Amino acid sequence: ISYAHLYIFVKDKPYLMLRAGDLITSDFIGKYQNKGLTSFYAKSIVKKETFQKFKERLLKIKSLPKRKDKLKHVQYLINDFSFAYWQESPESYLSFAMACYDTFYHLPSECILELQAKSQILYARALIISSLSVMTAIMDKFYDEKFLRDIYNAALIMDIGLVQNGGFNYLLAKACEYERNHPGTGLSWLKSHPKCTYEADVFYKHPQSSYRMALKFEEHFHYPELLKFISYHHEKTDGSGFPGGFAFSGLAHNEVMIMMCDYMVPFSEYFFQEKDGYQVVKEQFENLKKLDDVELVPVQHYINIWEKTMSWSLSSIDNEDDEKNHDDNSQENEMEEVA
Repeated sequence: ISYAHLYIFVKDKPYLMLRAGDLITSDFIGKYQNKGLTSFYAKSIVKKETFQKFKERLLKIKSLPKRKDKLKHVQYLINDFSFAYWQESPESYLSFAMACYDTFYHLPSECILELQAKSQILYARALIISSLSVMTAIMDKFYDEKFLRDIYNAALIMDIGLVQNGGFNYLLAKACEYERNHPGTGLSWLKSHPKCTYEADVFYKHPQSSYRMALKFEEHFHYPELLKFISYHHEKTDGSGFPGGFAFSGLAHNEVMIMMCDYMVPFSEYFFQEKDGYQVVKEQFENLKKLDDVELVPVQHYINIWEKTMSWSLSSIDNEDDEKNHDDNSQENEMEEVA
């Protein structure tokens, strides 16, 4: 994943070739090598020390054998996350998204490549939702590295059914955003528009379609039963959701873990940039609490966990003199030439 926006200059004018957060593929490199380009100009939006710190924190969860040691360690991770994204800071959320991708992505490369190729909207959402799901699991005291890896990959492909027969078009994006802001209205909005039968069918069936596609990769999951979570991510507390119509009383609270993050992240094209972490995490969390009919979305348990954990973390940061070391200098905006 590119940590920077990559440019070339033509007659002193910059042309954006790749956005920060996009995958750098061999095809991309080969295309420009064939044109004689040997370098790009990179405008980094990721603090490498922040990315490395998050990655080391996540990797250490696996190496610590005892739960009490993991508990102590994840408190440092939560503090770092809170400092970067629950307060207004210069950090980009891409730092944490990249750290999670490097640590937990465990699927064939075609999964992530297909998402990027067919929909930049779903690709960027997948990076954000999957990493937020890891943080949600940690806040809920799931410290098993295999569970974290599985929940990450399940969340990453939870909407892959939306692109199984083609691209993710404007009408589908609009319906998904209606559903996100007004739970239960996405399908009715599509049905109110003529000639949207294809989109309505894809939208209604995509939880089960995504689940069936995910089952093709179940050998990559230590706990393949977690893939069932994908099929629940549009159920409602009163049983009016789809496709199964399960009421919340019929679901365990952890079975809707990835739903929490799905409702936090908008269905719009996202451009990673400096200082976007507060917007991605804190502002979108507050927006989630204000959703129309939010009581229909069975995630109140996780909303409470996030609020409790972040409140604890902020008070912990205020009481720790050592946390002053986190007050790093703002990242320079100058571009550097990279090979």
